[in-house]
Amino acid sequence: MRNTKLATAIGAAMLPGLAFAVPPQFGEWSVTGGDVDPCAALTNVETCEVMVFDSGFVQAQLKGTDGKTYIKSIVTDQDATGTPAGGDLAFYDENFVRITFSSQTSSVPGGAGSDPGFMGKQVILDTTTSSVTKFSSETEIRTGWGETELGGPNVAINTTIATIDGAGDPNGLFESVFDFQGNNDPDTGQQTGTRLNIDQNVSLSTDAATDDDRQVFAFRSRSGDLLNSNGVWGSSTDDATIDDPFDGIGGPESVPWVEGGTISAFWIGQNVATPGVGGGASEFFAIQVGPAFSQAGTGFPNTDGTALGGFQDWATDAELTEFGPPPTL
Repeated sequence: MRNTKLATAIGAAMLPGLAFAVPPQFGEWSVTGGDVDPCAALTNVETCEVMVFDSGFVQAQLKGTDGKTYIKSIVTDQDATGTPAGGDLAFYDENFVRITFSSQTSSVPGGAGSDPGFMGKQVILDTTTSSVTKFSSETEIRTGWGETELGGPNVAINTTIATIDGAGDPNGLFESVFDFQGNNDPDTGQQTGTRLNIDQNVSLSTDAATDDDRQVFAFRSRSGDLLNSNGVWGSSTDDATIDDPFDGIGGPESVPWVEGGTISAFWIGQNVATPGVGGGASEFFAIQVGPAFSQAGTGFPNTDGTALGGFQDWATDAELTEFGPPPTL
């Protein structure tokens, strides 16, 4: 590595009395002109010592308030300036491993081994105003001690792609969002829960500001320990009373879900201009929940997407809490 230096350049005494005995946290560092300070504003840490550094790169040894020793590695752009919390870094990768020092028991010098576990985070943020698109991606992984001692999802991925205007703001022509969380059992590695959101908003015209032609897609899925509610889709009161049901084979049907189980919902809506026909526009809507139950509607104006069985329930009660706001055209 160019101009790599081995050093005990920084030995920082933290304030353990103000921290908790849990592993160190992401995002507690800063960078100025590529010079990364991994010991800035730390919590849950007693000491921090830089081991290896170069432009846009650093490794430090931390002693946590939990009595454990960690190696913290950070990679960012060689000329970067800012902090992770400030949102002004185009790229960074941060990770932790935990090491356990062992005493010498033979003629082989005592060494160090790593505890089972890992914490890693990577962020890419491209918001260049001269570009026609905005891209952001954030991935976080926690395994072993990183999962059991800090909680939260085992894997979290969020990616957004959108077309933007000259100021760097989304212009409504295209936007796609992928958001995933997954939990694994730290002992067996078996998946214990998932949470998935996929959204896409596409203008069917080259000018989203003046044209209503649009297609919207939304998918939601929850399972296992990331489904933390009970509900009945097709009933605004979330009981056996059917309020806005789906059309079933034997009559109106609702779709129940229980905590720890599985529930998914899919919605697609489309509006297309039809000059001189049917009032000038044609709409299409469809919703599927379950996957056992679905309903669709199509036609010219006065076809109300929210009147589809189950869709108006998305905006109320357990459906809104579990899946967030419903999509709109």
